[in-house]
Amino acid sequence: MTEQLKNQLTQVTFERNEREALFNTMSEGVLLFQSDGFLIRANNAAAELLKFDRNKSFHLNRCHIPELVEEALKTIKSGESFEKEFFFDRNGQNISLWIKGSVLYKSGEKRLLLTVTDLTNLRKLELFRADFIANVSHEIKTPLTCISGAAEALEETNNPENRAKLTAMLKKHTERLNNLVKDILHLARLEKSPRKESTAEKIVLNSVVDNVIDIETDHAKECGFELKVADNLPLTVSGDADLLEQALINLVENALRYSNGKNITLSVTQEGANAILTVKDDGIGVAPEHHDRLFERFYRVDKSRSRELGGTGLGLAIVKHIALLHRGKVEIISNIDSGAEFRIILPM
Repeated sequence: MTEQLKNQLTQVTFERNEREALFNTMSEGVLLFQSDGFLIRANNAAAELLKFDRNKSFHLNRCHIPELVEEALKTIKSGESFEKEFFFDRNGQNISLWIKGSVLYKSGEKRLLLTVTDLTNLRKLELFRADFIANVSHEIKTPLTCISGAAEALEETNNPENRAKLTAMLKKHTERLNNLVKDILHLARLEKSPRKESTAEKIVLNSVVDNVIDIETDHAKECGFELKVADNLPLTVSGDADLLEQALINLVENALRYSNGKNITLSVTQEGANAILTVKDDGIGVAPEHHDRLFERFYRVDKSRSRELGGTGLGLAIVKHIALLHRGKVEIISNIDSGAEFRIILPM
């Protein structure tokens, strides 16, 4: 009998620990309250979502969501379940929680069961998608309007000079539209690509810089710039040489288009275990308040000037995603009238 009791106790303990482990590894929060609002039990996810200490007494009123307290009281009183999304602000961050509530009975006593799902990231993605669609629509609308207007004007004019101007306008805005579509497709491909692992090809970064100098020197001269190379160490990283070359070209083109400077300097340096690809100009610089958003899609410091100069608003976003694919990051060091230094930081 003693041996049987030991075996039964072992089995019960194992099953309890198994349930506890499952309960606490759930991504959804689960909370059980007494009818007076005091917590009986909750899992780790619930404590994290509602920000309370599981080892201390907790009352529903302390969840800082007044609408939830109101719904919970109704449910305890009526016995009717509810499902609702609750929005609130936590330290300046917009939080969205989908909460289901129902009543359980034990020995005739009511208990409130809440399950909590965090929808914050989903709502951010939905907002991001809506903004992206709105931005793309806006960016496409301008060249399409110009193309349509130029086409109508061409039908109505026989003046050779006017026809030449309208044809040039058609070519300009068609090219702008084509560049926008190409950048959107390029960005989509980058986002779908897996991050580059150590099995990728080995790249010697000074050769990447040399290739970019060869490609961009003539264009830089046409724009009144001089391309220079400072430190150009033969550091090795794993990844895709063409993508890193594209990232540097985007940064150089960005400096040619917007910096209003005269010199652009490229370099490869080392900081600890990282290789640093740098593109630095001596132009007008970028104010610090723009730094955090500079690598977002379609974000522009000067919208009117950017469109006038033919930018798509996606060049720096592409640079950021190329850096991420190589397990790295991109940053800017700049201020007004002090030039801009863009750094692609890559683990070696």
